[in-house]
Amino acid sequence: QENIIGVEPGGCILAHAPGTGKSFLVISFLHSFLESYPDERPVIVSPKGMLIPWMREFEKWKVEVPLLNLYEANNTRDLQVPGSFNENVSRHIGLLRVNQLKILKEWQEKKSILLI
Repeated sequence: QENIIGVEPGGCILAHAPGTGKSFLVISFLHSFLESYPDERPVIVSPKGMLIPWMREFEKWKVEVPLLNLYEANNTRDLQVPGSFNENVSRHIGLLRVNQLKILKEWQEKKSILLI
């Protein structure tokens, strides 16, 4: 009978009340984890509105590992291209996906932490 602990366990969910030190705990854990496993690629999954505060926390604690925010791929919204609304939406979605794939590729190839 299998349980949560498998042959290759991995992952972590951290959920506590605001102000209980989650950010510091995660940042210190990731620092130690990447020292021990430099080829691993951590992911932080968070509500979209919390990604900027996460980035600020990493800056505050002077984390030297690059942070990649998958939502920064949304920078195509200012695209002004002549054409129908549907054509522009299709172009926008296409550029968004291309930008997201670039971010994912960078995360895969370089020591970094992905924020989603």
